Amino acid sequence: MNNQVGTDQFINDLERVSQVRSEIAICLSKIADTINQAELAGDNSSGKLSLIRDIEDITAASKNLRQGVFRLLVLGDMKRGKSTFLNALIGENILPSDVNPCTAVLTILRYGAEKKVTIHFNDGKSPQQLDFQSFKYKYTIDPAEAKKLEQEQKQAFPDVDYAVVEYPLTLLEKGIEIVDSPGLNDTEARNELSLGYVNNCHAILFVMRASQPCTLGERRYLENYIKGRGLSVFFLVNAWDQVKKSLIDPDDLEELTSAETRLRQVFKANLAEYCYVDGQDIYDERVFELSSIQALRRRLKNPQADLSKTGFPEFMGALNTFLTRERAIAELRQVRTLARQAVNHTLEAINRRIPLLDQDVDELKKLIDSVEPEFTKLNHIRDQFQKEIINTRDSQARGISESFRSYVLNLGNTFENDFLRYQPNLNLFDFLSSGKREAFNIALQKAFEQYITDKSAAWTLNAEKDMNTAFKELSNSAAQYGASYNQVTNQITEKLTGQKVNVNTHSTTEEDNSPGWAKWAMGLLSLSKGNLAGVALAGAGFELSLIWH
Repeated sequence: MNNQVGTDQFINDLERVSQVRSEIAICLSKIADTINQAELAGDNSSGKLSLIRDIEDITAASKNLRQGVFRLLVLGDMKRGKSTFLNALIGENILPSDVNPCTAVLTILRYGAEKKVTIHFNDGKSPQQLDFQSFKYKYTIDPAEAKKLEQEQKQAFPDVDYAVVEYPLTLLEKGIEIVDSPGLNDTEARNELSLGYVNNCHAILFVMRASQPCTLGERRYLENYIKGRGLSVFFLVNAWDQVKKSLIDPDDLEELTSAETRLRQVFKANLAEYCYVDGQDIYDERVFELSSIQALRRRLKNPQADLSKTGFPEFMGALNTFLTRERAIAELRQVRTLARQAVNHTLEAINRRIPLLDQDVDELKKLIDSVEPEFTKLNHIRDQFQKEIINTRDSQARGISESFRSYVLNLGNTFENDFLRYQPNLNLFDFLSSGKREAFNIALQKAFEQYITDKSAAWTLNAEKDMNTAFKELSNSAAQYGASYNQVTNQITEKLTGQKVNVNTHSTTEEDNSPGWAKWAMGLLSLSKGNLAGVALAGAGFELSLIWH
């Protein structure tokens, strides 16, 4: 595949998607304006139709489409070649990418007519602009300094929030933003910074290294932060060219084939479960063997260089398919649903209002009094669902507390055997040396911390299964309460208007016919994934005071 042809196709496809997004954004904006004008007019006549939520949803969807940002998060452990990969993708050596742990701040790459870097601070200071050389010099730290900071549990640049790199790259001009995260295994604070961006991105570019296939830390991040979130993940196995160089005889083709085959088996065994979409195996469309340094060298000499045998043409082709088809289709499908809902809600409100316009005021008051029993039923539905949520909260809180206590107490029974694979190598003569003893103590402390982290992660996975079962039960209850709620509101409408309510017979699920609050509650199961403490629920606006307190 010719690199330039592939890039041109990529840009053309993105251009078509951008045009469609713009057209739909305009249509959504017109829908929102029309409904809003009707609400303003109704405020001075028969009253509003209570469609403010639909106006807000449509307006937000239109704004998002106009912005048209596809955000890609580059994630991975330290020293995996993330910045080298990005420099090769851009075609210029603009990000720090030597052997040191260089990316010390989270960096967002976006389009700009002029090349510049802007540092944003978290202490209220005004943003600072730098040239690329100053950026690379100031925010590069050497291994000794990185090690010292790690031991002191400090960040390299605690006052820096993030950096924005603007660059006149055609790819970025078409609405792509790339977030280059600090290495995951540097400090826990930087882990949180990187992983906090996961839910704000449309795809993960998880960079690994051929010489270190699927480390324990990488598997832990995938299990705890990526799995079950519905994210599209591209696994980039970097430095694949180093496999050949690591052989005793680099020219032995049989030995090279054998080594590469073993590596592929290891990666597939660890990554295959993250490469299924709707039951379909798309491993070959998500895992790529790259030689970023080779691609970068070629592009620095010639921006239009042939990148065959570096893995980049194949990766760009798959990314093209995702950005222009899968991602765009999913996003536009969501917008279509919002638009249909807004139109249906408007028609329903109008149909309810029209019969009332010819009614005498005194007759209307009698009708309103007649539906008081139905409102009592609605209050009963609300109280029953609230009671079920509270009961679930109490039982789950007790269960998880007892589970954690038992798990910690049982660790002592298996500690001796479990810790064997974590403990550092101990040489008796080294231990007699005070200098070596200090180094061993540090290594032992780190090993124990890793042991505790892994054990905590293992318990969390089991606890999450119980939590997900509880949320699934609440989700089913929400669907049932929602159906009852709709039946009562339909009865109210029929009494007030004298007209039979036509139930939507085209819906294929209970969720389609449920009120908004029930749909929201039915979504609890997906929101709870990978978050035992309910942080995701808080981010979604769930009433934590009702559930967790």
